[in-house]
Amino acid sequence: MMMLEENETLLHTARKHWLIFAVEILFAVVCAVAPLLFFLMPEGFRQEISQALRFEGDLTDLFLFLWSLWLLLLWTITALFWTDYYLDVLLVTIHRVIDIEQRGMFNRRVSTFRYD
Repeated sequence: MMMLEENETLLHTARKHWLIFAVEILFAVVCAVAPLLFFLMPEGFRQEISQALRFEGDLTDLFLFLWSLWLLLLWTITALFWTDYYLDVLLVTIHRVIDIEQRGMFNRRVSTFRYD
C-alpha cells in the first residue's frame, strides 16, 4: 500500500468497474468451453483427423491432455487479469491523487498529482 505523507488522510479508494473484470473472465470461460465442441463432431470426422495426424491411439486421450494444458494456460491468464484488476487503484487524499497501475506481475507504476 502507498505510504501517506504526514497529516494526510485517505478520502476515497477507487478501482475499475467490476464489469471490466467480468468481461475478461467471460472471455476466458468461452475459450475454456470452446474446445468441447470437439465432442460434437461426428465420429468419422474425428477418425479422419486421427489418421491425418498419424495418431494411433484414441484421439480423445490426446484431446483431454491438450485441453488440460489449455485450461492451465487460461487459469494463468485469469490470474493475471485478477492481479491487474485488484492492484490497479486510485487513491484520493486531502493533498493529492495517487494512481497505482500494475503492469504485469512484477512491475508497478505509481503516479501522483498534488492539488497545489
